[in-house]
Amino acid sequence: MEDTTEGLMDLLKEDKWEEWMVEEQTQFEKARKTYQYSQRMEFAASKILPSKVFVQGRDSFTALHDVTSNGLHGKTEEECLQIFDRCNLIFTHTFRILHQHRTEKDEFAAQLLALKR
Repeated sequence: MEDTTEGLMDLLKEDKWEEWMVEEQTQFEKARKTYQYSQRMEFAASKILPSKVFVQGRDSFTALHDVTSNGLHGKTEEECLQIFDRCNLIFTHTFRILHQHRTEKDEFAAQLLALKR
């Protein structure tokens, strides 16, 4: 999860940096550098995840983090494998949605910019 959050933070910066005021850029850098993974993920989730990965106000990244963190800190290896099997669909679906969101945005931008020519 932590490795994928770095990618999410990169995507967030690439997508939003130019739109942000200095205060938001500072908040981003602070969130990116924090050692508290949950703070980084909360920031990234609140700023970039599309609504498709939220269900009743809960986003899939936070849900996956909570479950995997709980497993690392108090479950047996067998229990962790069972947790992973349950989480794999959520993890795969979330990244499929993020990839699709990015592709659609890039295609839209290309078409919009092509109208200027």
